[in-house]
Amino acid sequence: MLKSIFKIISFYDEVRWSSGVNYNLINYFKNTIDDDTKLLTHWLCYITDRQMPFERIWDIGGFVFSDLIDTIKKKNTLELLDPENEISFIKRKNDGFVFTSLSKVNENKILNNMIF
Repeated sequence: MLKSIFKIISFYDEVRWSSGVNYNLINYFKNTIDDDTKLLTHWLCYITDRQMPFERIWDIGGFVFSDLIDTIKKKNTLELLDPENEISFIKRKNDGFVFTSLSKVNENKILNNMIF
């Protein structure tokens, strides 16, 4: 029975990730981040997926979240999350807030080719 369950799970996993449309790469802001930053970025993308197209979360969110996590680790400060602080990733906009990366998109092939 257990072997049958694993076969079914394996089948669904293969179908999900083998499609070119359902790619599984997060758009990190750079290729040299460490594994714990990648893992936390993946988790933040996963929990913020609120009925948006997954491409938007994994492409844009992955870029911003990985930059945020990497910067927090390097600067060792949570002031990066305070919208009242100039260095924050969260900025006031109109009646709400936006999450903004501090890194430039210059060499990011995914974001440079997106239409917003």
